[in-house]
Amino acid sequence: MSDKQNDACDVNSNLESFLDLKRRVEITKDARFQANLRLERRNKYSYFIIAVLSLFVIIISLVPNIFEFPPAGSQALLSLSIINSVFIIITTFLEASGNFVHRGEQLHRSARKISKVFNKIILLTPEEKLNKQKINELQEEYQSALDDCPFNHENIDYDLIKATKPSLFKGRIYDGDCNWVVIRWRRLKYKTKEFMWTFPHIVVFLGTILSLWWIIFENGLGQVSLRMR
Repeated sequence: MSDKQNDACDVNSNLESFLDLKRRVEITKDARFQANLRLERRNKYSYFIIAVLSLFVIIISLVPNIFEFPPAGSQALLSLSIINSVFIIITTFLEASGNFVHRGEQLHRSARKISKVFNKIILLTPEEKLNKQKINELQEEYQSALDDCPFNHENIDYDLIKATKPSLFKGRIYDGDCNWVVIRWRRLKYKTKEFMWTFPHIVVFLGTILSLWWIIFENGLGQVSLRMR
């Protein structure tokens, strides 16, 4: 192989290394920013659920002061109060053990460091893009930014980037005529996975409302009457 062919191979190899590094840095940067936003939403909705369930416990405890219930109705209200209290404890425990705020802050800090590396990459001159030493330096800086964060983004964050930036996955995901269907399906799957943890709470929320309506207004467990002053 001639020297010109060797030089051409080196140039192509360096260019591929540059493009691969740029792609990986951009994906990781976006995924970690999205992970931070997702964890912030998780933290916000956790506190919202705790507030709603606590409100239900208060309402259930006040209902006997307004209505007079048969023994079965009183026992049902007590059961509803216990169920809501248990879910308050569970949600609070998960919020504390998940440490979502701290994890989100760490991922956001990591994303900002990686973003600095990405900015350096896109500002490289054409000559620097083919400079193997320069690419290796940026690779080391990128790896350092990854190592500084004790947490990693989750697969659903990576999947969201597939939906929002399919151009970064050319040849790796479907990009045919119906790509828009695949993209929307990925977005729907992301939202479903993100909020799947709220499903038991939604069941308790709806179950409590329907049970109160059935017990109080439908006299489901015996005659209910207003307390007379």
